[in-house]
Amino acid sequence: DLIVRTLLSVEDKINANMSMYVPHKGNCFELFGFDVMLDDALHPWLIEVNTSPSLATEWQLDKKIKNQLSVDMFNILGVCGYSRASMKARGDASKRDSSNTKPPGDRMRKMEVTTGKRDPLASLSEGDADLIRESEEELAMRGCFNRVFPAQGTERYLPLFASQRFSNILLNAWTSTPKSQRP
Repeated sequence: DLIVRTLLSVEDKINANMSMYVPHKGNCFELFGFDVMLDDALHPWLIEVNTSPSLATEWQLDKKIKNQLSVDMFNILGVCGYSRASMKARGDASKRDSSNTKPPGDRMRKMEVTTGKRDPLASLSEGDADLIRESEEELAMRGCFNRVFPAQGTERYLPLFASQRFSNILLNAWTSTPKSQRP
């Protein structure tokens, strides 16, 4: 709860900066380090949040934890070998692909979802399916990471977002719906 609420307090600013400076959301990531102290009743108190925390290893326990963290981080990012030729071919193919255009009415549908007038899982678009697939792939590659949002029981956080975003609502609905009832 402490981590989710802390990130919610800056989520709007992070998204604004991403929109301005990052041409594609897959181009960057941020690792946050949370310094938390527990009191005698085991209540967590946030001390500070570090962007780009140190991954230096002074002790064996440090090395074990931070090595696994690094492996899991690169796995969840989907980092793989780089080939300039295959990237160029993939880029040329995506330029020819006309599926990047949004279907008519997509903006209205998303607005209806964010205002609560429409079920987010009703009439999923190809883009919605891609977002869900990407989210499920990240979940499958998470290693020792735990997903804190969206996850079962996190719909209570939706009203705390500064802006209601379609992707948050869609992914929260997806994770909250039993697999047997998903479209």
